Amino acid sequence: MLILIVLIGTFAAIRIPKESNPDVNFGMVVITTVYPGASSQDIDSLITEKVENQIKNIDGIDKITSTSVDSVSSTTVMLKNDADADTVTSEIQDSVRQLSLPKDANDPVVKKITSKNNSLFNLVLYSKNQNFNVDYLKERAGILENALEGKGAIDQITVTDGDKYDIEILVDQTKLESLGIPLSQVASSIQAFNSNQPLGTHKIGEREYAFRIDGEVRSIVELKQLPISVAAGKVTTLENIASIKKVYADTTDLTVGNKAQGDIGKVAVDIMFEKKSSSSILSAAVEAKKRIEEEMKKQIYHDIGYFYTNDLGEYISEDYSDLAVNMVSTLAIVFVIVSMFVGGMESFIATISIPLAFFITFFVLNFFGYTMNFLTNFSLIICLGIAVDTATVVVQGASEFIKLGYKPLNAALLSVKTYKNSLISGTATTVVVFFPLMSLPGVMGKFLAYIPITIFVTLLASLFISLTITPALFFKSSREKKLFTPNPDAELTLTEDEKFILAQDRGDKVEKTESSQRSWRDKIFDPLNAWYDKHLGTILQSAGKRVIVVIIPLVVTIFTMWLVSPQLGFIMMPASDNEYLTISLTAKVGLTKEAIKEKSQEIHQIFGTIPELVNYTSTIKGNKIDVLLRISKKGERKRSSFEVEKDLVAKLDHLVMQGFQVAVATRGNGPATGKEIGIKIIADGNVSFDKLSKVSRDFKHFLASIPGTKNVSSSSEESAGQFLFELDDQKLALLGLTPQSIGPSLYLALNGLEAGSIKGEYDTHKIRVKYDDFSDGISPEQLMNTSIITPAGKVLLGNIGSYVFKPSTDAITREKNQITISIGANLENGYKAEPINAKLTEYAGKYQFPAGISSSAGGETEENSDLLLSLLSALIFSLIAIFAILVLQFNSYTQPTIISYSILMGFVGGSFGMLLTGHPYSLMFMIGFIALVGIVVNNAIILIDSANENMKLGHTRADAIRESARSRLRPILSTTLTTVIGLATLTSDGFFAPLAYTIMFGLSIATVMTLFAIPALYQDEYKLRLLIKRVLLKPLLMIGVPGGLLGMVYLICLLFGIPFIGTVYGNAAAIALFASGMLFLIGAELVKNCRGEQGWRQHILGMIPYSLSGEIRPRQIIKRILIKFGVFLLPLILGLLTGGLASLVSGNVFVSQTASTVMTIVAYLFYLVGNLYSFWTSPGHQFLHDRFTQIGFRLKKHEDQDSEPVHNQ
Repeated sequence: MLILIVLIGTFAAIRIPKESNPDVNFGMVVITTVYPGASSQDIDSLITEKVENQIKNIDGIDKITSTSVDSVSSTTVMLKNDADADTVTSEIQDSVRQLSLPKDANDPVVKKITSKNNSLFNLVLYSKNQNFNVDYLKERAGILENALEGKGAIDQITVTDGDKYDIEILVDQTKLESLGIPLSQVASSIQAFNSNQPLGTHKIGEREYAFRIDGEVRSIVELKQLPISVAAGKVTTLENIASIKKVYADTTDLTVGNKAQGDIGKVAVDIMFEKKSSSSILSAAVEAKKRIEEEMKKQIYHDIGYFYTNDLGEYISEDYSDLAVNMVSTLAIVFVIVSMFVGGMESFIATISIPLAFFITFFVLNFFGYTMNFLTNFSLIICLGIAVDTATVVVQGASEFIKLGYKPLNAALLSVKTYKNSLISGTATTVVVFFPLMSLPGVMGKFLAYIPITIFVTLLASLFISLTITPALFFKSSREKKLFTPNPDAELTLTEDEKFILAQDRGDKVEKTESSQRSWRDKIFDPLNAWYDKHLGTILQSAGKRVIVVIIPLVVTIFTMWLVSPQLGFIMMPASDNEYLTISLTAKVGLTKEAIKEKSQEIHQIFGTIPELVNYTSTIKGNKIDVLLRISKKGERKRSSFEVEKDLVAKLDHLVMQGFQVAVATRGNGPATGKEIGIKIIADGNVSFDKLSKVSRDFKHFLASIPGTKNVSSSSEESAGQFLFELDDQKLALLGLTPQSIGPSLYLALNGLEAGSIKGEYDTHKIRVKYDDFSDGISPEQLMNTSIITPAGKVLLGNIGSYVFKPSTDAITREKNQITISIGANLENGYKAEPINAKLTEYAGKYQFPAGISSSAGGETEENSDLLLSLLSALIFSLIAIFAILVLQFNSYTQPTIISYSILMGFVGGSFGMLLTGHPYSLMFMIGFIALVGIVVNNAIILIDSANENMKLGHTRADAIRESARSRLRPILSTTLTTVIGLATLTSDGFFAPLAYTIMFGLSIATVMTLFAIPALYQDEYKLRLLIKRVLLKPLLMIGVPGGLLGMVYLICLLFGIPFIGTVYGNAAAIALFASGMLFLIGAELVKNCRGEQGWRQHILGMIPYSLSGEIRPRQIIKRILIKFGVFLLPLILGLLTGGLASLVSGNVFVSQTASTVMTIVAYLFYLVGNLYSFWTSPGHQFLHDRFTQIGFRLKKHEDQDSEPVHNQ
């Protein structure tokens, strides 16, 4: 079987597809509509709003957001988790086809978004020779594309803004008017002389041939010679009346720097390479680069440099290298640690369980059609430090049985028999905590669903190997010992059959008696065992010490949540020290592209001064410069990326004074999650956009003034503005015109006419004919001098109208069909989001919003609120599922509660780990803690299960848990160390570090507390059961009974259509009914207690009240109630008094409130600790108010262990 697993695993590991991201259906549909020349406001009202209203009632849609920019409307539809994406997409397509849009608008394009792509990398070609312009580079890029596309593993090659240009024919209007022909006739002539005409198929002899007229124009040279008919039968050529030029569509100016070659600020083009679907990304990337290098050696690429960006092959290769390094490191660490505890051969057997489990995982994932990607790698890394635990437990157990005198076979079988239930439960608890991750909402949730799948397979494979192959390997590799070490305590826990087998296996073996015969391991760990046993025995003998051990985790947890957690804050995906920085520079409104280009040259020189620079790409589009800057790897530089970021901010600061908005940030890990700080300004349909913009500017300025914020931005920035032409209706009527009739003439003057196309070598190029008046730019004054043809002759536009300038916005966003502006900011390194968001919320609360405008929370937390809520729900579900599994195993509710107590210290340890290492709470912390929940309970499960078995053999509770803890000390320490040190290899990775630290610190502290707190709680299981009934179940019963009756009344009213809850009188009646029900039940219980009888709740819960001074008297009951409420209110009174005193001394309201809050919390903490200590140590298990009245409670089934002696062993 071992060989089979290795063979099929190796084959699967080679065959399974490797990719960067998993193939995820995002549940997202994007509707894009192009309306050339329309402003963002026109796009919003004429396109976007109509699209949203048309599709909003389609089933399966969860959320609709949209963005309107100049000429383009983009509507994003998020689908519900259970929606069928194909069906909903089809319904959206059918629905938008019915829209009535402006005639010049293109048809809406509906596209379903998935993560699947075959991208390899981007190749950047740049000019080393300043005489080479972008046209030269694009020509070479086209040659490269033609040479490599479709070759080998390369599928498609796309040159960004490559040879996709239009041909613009700029007609001299003066010449055209002198010839007496309109512009439309020129366009018609071009189309007429640029077409092929089929003449049909005709037979010549025995063959049929196709006949056609070849009239197609194939080049600009031919286009220039096209004849244009003019008056009186004369003909001229196109070049006599027009000039012709190429206009690259949607041009983006790309400039790059490559530090290794000393090239800074070079003109460049970007080429995207895609692999064939059947190819592996790793081999395809290597092959493609080899072909590129061979091609680039040719003379035609002389003086052209190149480098790669977005290299997915490199990223994936690094991922697998990291996985391999982590695996080898972890295996070595596991081997060393387990060797220290049991031996070299045993350690080897435990260690190989990890690769065997991975082999099975590779096979299962490949069999079911999954791929290897960064999420499966991430999951395997999580499992590295966990999967070995089960094998370690079995091997160490078998090793201990051999030391006791068993033969290897019986030792292996007995170890499996002893620990199988605990290992199955432990694996189940670890697996079940990840189960809810399969159904998280949103894009992030669909990605995270790949984590539990891999973890399920790996951990279940590990369990299977540990219970089958591991004991078999142990048996085959172990030699029978000639010596045995007697252990009377361990032998007491054996059954009669096991003792019989032990006696037979010992046979002629010799007992170890001299200390010198002990192994070096025993010499190290025996004193540790003795120390632990001594101190545990001391704790178990004293109720006071037991309660202290139990209270410490509780108090520390409260302290952590009160003081530590607020200091950490929460960032979904915090940036880490990595190789990439993003730089965004937005020019002031109205700055020309030429001016921005000139300024960009200065910026490139600044980039060249960064010592860590590897390369960068800089794009200019509109008035914005976007830069992706790559620096050397973390181990190859002295400064962190955050220090480089600060250096760049300082060097670019002078641009702010020149009107630029500068944003520099270290690129975050994982999918984009929005800015950490944010707020949304929302308007209804009747509010003017100008008012909304003013409010958004106020909030933007306030957010920028808060220390700790950077890169403050708005989703709707002010653009260069717009010119509105206002026509005189009276003059139009006199001339027989309307606004609608002159619109086409103005559009023609500004934008020209389409006149067919020319097929180039690689693409088809549209031909556009227009007047040359506005070829070099346009002003309103020029347009006012444009002639309009009317029935009465020509008239200037300026004679029939005027123009005004108005501000405008670059984008309009909508959410839930409401216009929304999102204001956001990033955090400076070291700052927390919560206090800044609090200030922003406070500002919003005091702001005087105009009618119809409001605000709501924004930023990454709001964007991912559903995900965070689902993660919290997943954690709660996991805790319930773990509890249910443990209840089934132990047939008890109290023992699972004891086991779950270790989770508290896991949270404490994880939180302090974040604090000490400087990490905030994050998504990685949450995933790490969910994993930690499943891990920390495993040691407690084995302790409790072993103690229960000991009690079945007749041991006292104290002896049973003491022997269980003593025998499990070494395995617990070894499994904890293997997990903690195994995960230490991940701490150098900025992405995985929070997860690793969470598990490392959480498991370490939880293990220490498990060794003391769990035995103490087990010893006092009776008290814990009584405490749960008094503190938790009694209040639940008091609320549940009247609440249940109220619910029944509500259902009856609902059934008969009687209005009840929801109306003023109905709500008042419900409150009165609930309160009167509680008062009646309290009164009935008091009457019973005053008679010395059980109250109704005490009867249900099996609790019996009694007096330590004789019979219960009514005065004791009344006194107990009064003291109970008095003691409960005392901390609150102390807090109020402290606050008043602080106010008198300082006169500061904030100081007064803080002092009052702190005193109240501290007093209640002392109240809690005092009550627990009193309950644990008093003879009648009394709280503080019970002790004043000498009243106690006990359960009908009395199992108090305080009276049991703890044997000194």
